[in-house]
Amino acid sequence: MGDNILKDKIFISTRPVRKSEGLKYLFQKNGATLLEFPTIEIESKALTGDEKTQIQNLENFRWIIFTSANGVHHFFEHLKAINKNTIIPSHLKIAVIGDKTAKALTHFGYVPALINQGATSSDFIENLQAQIPSGNTGILIVAGTLAPDTLMNSLKEKASVSRINVYNTIMPALADSDILNIIRENCYDMIIFTSPSTIHNFMQLTASVSDKSKIRAACIGPVTAAALSAEGIEPLVVSKVMSDEGIVNAVCEYFEIG
Repeated sequence: MGDNILKDKIFISTRPVRKSEGLKYLFQKNGATLLEFPTIEIESKALTGDEKTQIQNLENFRWIIFTSANGVHHFFEHLKAINKNTIIPSHLKIAVIGDKTAKALTHFGYVPALINQGATSSDFIENLQAQIPSGNTGILIVAGTLAPDTLMNSLKEKASVSRINVYNTIMPALADSDILNIIRENCYDMIIFTSPSTIHNFMQLTASVSDKSKIRAACIGPVTAAALSAEGIEPLVVSKVMSDEGIVNAVCEYFEIG
């Protein structure tokens, strides 16, 4: 696919503020404009006593799993506040979901032993289970409060699994009125959804849009696509690769073919 395949097209990102830079660059490279319509905000979460204890006793675990870049940043913020440093035990292996999460980890000087390149949590679970021995292997999952328990429930069959929630996902108090008018007046090509929470909040923030079934959308991954379908909107594009490059390539293929 060559550059400018998306020339003069307009896309809308529902990611949090300042979290769409990678998407914006890739869309611009292909001739398109990316507008930001944040439907979620990320804020640090106060840890429970048990969660603080888990961070203080990381040596009890053999694996730590990060499900998102947000999880990485907020985990190390909490780690520094509690232990006064960002050091994790050398024996602790790290698994992450997605290249963006892996990149966030390198900022703190760590390289993951496993990066999920599949499209679903099932792919990740299968890859991880192949690397952990049966028994009482300790696994710590780092996530946000809205993340499902799919990973935890699946891994419990083979290991001792704990979870800490290090950030909250909330809905912005107000929607951008200019972008809302663009959506209402149908002056865009696709809206990009990257998680079920972006969809849930989008439905509330766009209550003034009368017929949402006509919304043109692209989703990262089948879980996000299923959440959109449940709202009565069938995505035109579903990226099997859960990354910025994956969704932009899938969108380019859609317009190249169509």
